[in-house]
Amino acid sequence: MEAGRLAQVLRKVALPGMLMAVLLAQGVVSLRCYSCRDVNDGGCAADRMKIEECTPPRNVCLEAITVLSVDKKNVSATIKGCDVGTYDNQEFTTDSNDTSYDRLKVHACSEDLCNTLVTEDFLHKPQANQTGNSSLVPSNQECYSCIGISEDQCSAQNAAVVRCPDHSPICYQGSGTVALGTQHNVTLSYFIKKCSNTFCSNRFWVVGQYVDRNETGSCCRGNLCNTLMPNGGFRATTYVAPLIVAALLAITCL
Repeated sequence: MEAGRLAQVLRKVALPGMLMAVLLAQGVVSLRCYSCRDVNDGGCAADRMKIEECTPPRNVCLEAITVLSVDKKNVSATIKGCDVGTYDNQEFTTDSNDTSYDRLKVHACSEDLCNTLVTEDFLHKPQANQTGNSSLVPSNQECYSCIGISEDQCSAQNAAVVRCPDHSPICYQGSGTVALGTQHNVTLSYFIKKCSNTFCSNRFWVVGQYVDRNETGSCCRGNLCNTLMPNGGFRATTYVAPLIVAALLAITCL
């Protein structure tokens, strides 16, 4: 009898452990990821972070952030959570001129709560990329300058007026969207006006496993020319860049 009871106890103890091992080996036990959504609203602050369990076929913890900055004003979008895909870890910062830049970071991993690399520090431009404005030589070109998530934020009444540096002597205005996640779970729409160099493009897009960005716009020469015409169209484009292919996330500009 004692031996029988001992066998029953051992079975009760061993079977759950064996079952857990099998489930782990087969990937049935859920991966856990930090989860948040932020569209320029602080939704990924530490006190708003959650933890979610990934259901099949979601197999990675994703975190992605994009930051667009013009004259020290930013718009940004961040996503953390479960997604479908493969391992990824990419980051880049591009400077279109000394006062505007784009930043993007994507990280996908497959361990519990591993999506911790993207923090609010990424919203700020790396010190190594910063250029002192005191050394810039101004041109005679003036442009409206702004970035916002509504068209009104970039209206002539709300946009700043800046004198462009000599290496960015034309005006640009455009609008675009950035979608993060394979299902475009977070989408940021934005409007932008700024100084630009003479290789200004009228279309820009980024296509990657977890990022889809599309921006269209136009350029012009003449003080404060980057404003909407009464019919809603842009002023005539003076410069359109030739086809350029950049080697990151299949970036293409034309």
